[in-house]
Amino acid sequence: LDEPIPDRLLDTITPVEAHDGARVSWLRRSMPLATAASVALAVGVVAGWMLRSDLYEQEAERIAMQMFLQQASSSYSLYAREDSPWRETRLEEDRDRFGEWFRERNELEIAAPELDDDGFQFIGGQALPASSGSAGQMLYRNDDNQMVAIYFQSRGDDGVLSRALERNGRTAFQKQDDLSMYHWNSESGSTRYAVLGSVDQDMLGSLAERAFDHFR
Repeated sequence: LDEPIPDRLLDTITPVEAHDGARVSWLRRSMPLATAASVALAVGVVAGWMLRSDLYEQEAERIAMQMFLQQASSSYSLYAREDSPWRETRLEEDRDRFGEWFRERNELEIAAPELDDDGFQFIGGQALPASSGSAGQMLYRNDDNQMVAIYFQSRGDDGVLSRALERNGRTAFQKQDDLSMYHWNSESGSTRYAVLGSVDQDMLGSLAERAFDHFR
């Protein structure tokens, strides 16, 4: 870029009558700057597209994670709410057999944890539809008729969901209305879990910690 512009190129782009010393001198000074500006513009355009693509990808991952959380809360509302007509619908009521029963239908290794020490007994589990991979939930109830659910979903072949789970690998807590939820990734990153229910945060935290140790 620091090399002078050859006269043969200047003759091509400059009218003959403008070939005075000032015009040629100006072109010699300006052309390298214009070339550099063009290069900078091209780099900026490419960088802009790359940034835009990255932002789109982050938004897609955010939506995938929101879908996971929505599916978890919707499944809880469908089967565990006191006013749900499906509250007593249990497709598998044997905690020890649940994993085998689920694997036969979804080819996903899963086992229901024991939460008796926290006062919650397994009362049933379901296989659930999911946007990707396999999903299901396990339901528990204590003597006060409080219900909690453990929702799980494998990432399957969904690349966006896989990246979303990897980006959101840490344990997170959120509360919406009266429903609280802890959610986290398995160590392999292949499955995400959520423990949720209308119980206080301390109780839910204890249940989530026990489930976390069980699934690790």
